[in-house]
Amino acid sequence: MGAIERPDVVVDPQLRVKEANNLRPKRFIDVKHPPFAFVPFGCGPRQCVGMRFALNEMRLCIAKTVHKLCFSLREQIERRAKYVESAKTNDNIEHDGLLIPNKPGRIEWLNTVKDTTVRPTDIWICGYPKSGNTWLSEIVSVIMADGVVDRVSNRFIDERVPNIIYSNDIRNYKWFEGITDPRITFNHLPLKYLPRFECKEGKVREREEREREKREEREREKERTK
Repeated sequence: MGAIERPDVVVDPQLRVKEANNLRPKRFIDVKHPPFAFVPFGCGPRQCVGMRFALNEMRLCIAKTVHKLCFSLREQIERRAKYVESAKTNDNIEHDGLLIPNKPGRIEWLNTVKDTTVRPTDIWICGYPKSGNTWLSEIVSVIMADGVVDRVSNRFIDERVPNIIYSNDIRNYKWFEGITDPRITFNHLPLKYLPRFECKEGKVREREEREREKREEREREKERTK
């Protein structure tokens, strides 16, 4: 797409533009602008000839951006930052945007969590720090005990629902394999650090997989309606 230059419009005597070829921004102060003066693509003889192309390009760019990224309000981001800042102590360190215990072997264990073998009966509770994970862990633990509180009240929540990063048995990397079914654990890890869950069994699905399933469902629906 090329540009069409119209110098005759700029120096048109009817427009009464003094020194049209000189850059004088002050000339626009306290001036009564004509209609459409602030339309992004202009109007009349100066209207952008590529307006439709630009609008379609912007629509496509916005659609792809919304599809690939997640947007949050500034207040939400600041609130999350306060949560993380309040959780920082001398006992924790920040690694790759995560707060983990400042103890030997934690980073090594963090990088091996994704290689953990997931069982069909596993329950992984993943949430942001200070967002009710302990409360949710307590509820899940009681549910798995058929709602009988007495079955779990004699054990601490850290024993029933261990945190795979904060556990005291971190030096023994086989400790998690030794837990009897059903294993319940919680953590604050993002998806890239978690093991691969089978879509038929797990509750975690990547966005691309969900979109692919929707497309396949639409294709099957089209075939049935033919």
